[in-house]
Amino acid sequence: MGQLDYAEELPENFGDCRLVRVRGQYYLCVPSSGPTTHQPDNQGRVVALDPGVRTFLTFFSEQKVGKIGESDFSRIQRLCHHLDDLISRFSCVSAPQRRRMKKAADRIRARIRNLVDELHPHCRQISGRQL
Repeated sequence: MGQLDYAEELPENFGDCRLVRVRGQYYLCVPSSGPTTHQPDNQGRVVALDPGVRTFLTFFSEQKVGKIGESDFSRIQRLCHHLDDLISRFSCVSAPQRRRMKKAADRIRARIRNLVDELHPHCRQISGRQL
């Protein structure tokens, strides 16, 4: 490739971003140099977390009781059922249609993964630590 000539000087703290493609999905990765997250002091407060099937997470504390992801499992279950139905029809179709069905299955898997990932920051916020 050789030597690159620049029209102007680059700054000392050069920030760069990267466009990444993963299975047809594009993500922009931008580095940041911000302040580190502050770890809260333990002040003796306690929260009990109860994982469940119909409700993803129920929390109990001295002052509050609440539910996180109350109806999300039914959405995830519905998407999984649709994905299973789609996969079972793979062998009965032609190659071009199978390719489209595989792309649709990848989109459904991404939606399921995004629904699950959407709940984890709420759990971290309540528990005050990394899961």
